[in-house]
Amino acid sequence: MDRSYQHNLSVHSGAANFGWVWNYQSELSPDEDWFREVGERYLATTTAPDFWITNGAQWYMVNGESTDWLYGVRGGHDYTLEVSVDKAPATSLIPEFVAQHIESVLSFYQTSGIRG
Repeated sequence: MDRSYQHNLSVHSGAANFGWVWNYQSELSPDEDWFREVGERYLATTTAPDFWITNGAQWYMVNGESTDWLYGVRGGHDYTLEVSVDKAPATSLIPEFVAQHIESVLSFYQTSGIRG
């Protein structure tokens, strides 16, 4: 709680996409245009097949997401990166996921975030 993270990426599996807040409601955040711009830059550089971007709630609604908390309570921007449609992909595939996303992730972290 002593630090404020402005630009975060959390990596998951279960889909092949890049998402942002809100996840608990369909009302768009005041920073929706910025979130979408970051997502479009990510999408333009990843080589992951069938990869897409989305506002979280437009994909599916869920309560209790850390992305919503970080944005709503702490004012930071947190994105969810889903790297595999398999919920539990084999660890041997990690180098492939890294290769598909490394350029996008490096670019993501070289771009400053804004405080929400």
